[in-house]
Amino acid sequence: MDLDMHYYATYLLSRSVGLSKDIALRVASASQYTDDFVDPCWLRGDDGDICVFPSAMRQDTEDPRIFDNIFTEIPFHFLPGGEGDSVEEKLVARRGGRGIQRMLEEVFACRNTTYLPELMGIAAHALMDSYAHWGFSGMRGPWNAIAKESIRTDGVCAGAGKEECGKVRSGIASLFFPAAPKDASGPTGNGHDDAGMLPDLPYVRWRCVMRGDDMVRDNTDLYLQACHALHEALCRFKVLWRSSGNMTAFVNLREPLCELLSVREFSGTCRAQFWSQLYEELFPGETIPEYAEQKAALDGREAAFGNFSRGVTYFRTMVLGSVLPSLGIVLLPSRSVMP
Repeated sequence: MDLDMHYYATYLLSRSVGLSKDIALRVASASQYTDDFVDPCWLRGDDGDICVFPSAMRQDTEDPRIFDNIFTEIPFHFLPGGEGDSVEEKLVARRGGRGIQRMLEEVFACRNTTYLPELMGIAAHALMDSYAHWGFSGMRGPWNAIAKESIRTDGVCAGAGKEECGKVRSGIASLFFPAAPKDASGPTGNGHDDAGMLPDLPYVRWRCVMRGDDMVRDNTDLYLQACHALHEALCRFKVLWRSSGNMTAFVNLREPLCELLSVREFSGTCRAQFWSQLYEELFPGETIPEYAEQKAALDGREAAFGNFSRGVTYFRTMVLGSVLPSLGIVLLPSRSVMP
């Protein structure tokens, strides 16, 4: 998913359940910054300097190390569903699956109010991505391969701008498919690399052959399911946070959200403007703060980054140390088996 969903949609849904504007901003900013925090940094803590590992890989990383997948892709963007018998099957992301549900329970059990809104935002990112990324794994391997030339789309070009359409029609398909799909027997890249940007476009209907199965995906329906799931999670967070704001039932949001998600607009930035317009209709006299300002503060390692970094560290440790082992997935050495 892109900026429109992780920040603007998350802010709108946070306000719709009754969270205050400042808490909604913290939740939404943390959700989007999970994609933007790509460089490790050092923070001075009470007990000395602390290295904070990023929550996303740089886009220009040509040969990511396995720890990049374990520490970033798997916890934050492809949280495993834990289904199946083999480790490879268990690592595959499932929309709102067992891994997501167990993760949310761990988040709601946290009582550190200092960074709890940021933790909720990071959890929101993983929850939403589980719908866009279902069927793919955060670990590099052949299970992510899409059979060559099996991808079929419904109106991708119709949703792109004139420049993008021209490039696609000229044969520069890398705009949608950064790496050409490979045979299922061959090597493959990270996550949904073989599908390019298709999982991140809300309006696209597409299909492909993956692991021998015909996978049919309606992104609009998937994204609507994701919004519903996030609305429910934020309702629980509102109770935990003891917020007294009025809640808008999701049934009253379904129609405008479905209409918005169906808009064939290629640019995530432009789609974000539609979320802002819908928000102003739902909350007259209010606007969604621009994400650029929030990102600048976080990039500048201002006070807000301290809470985000604590949330990231807590979330990663929780997923790798508790959530995944409960699903039969152990990606780091256990103390019980170390010499």
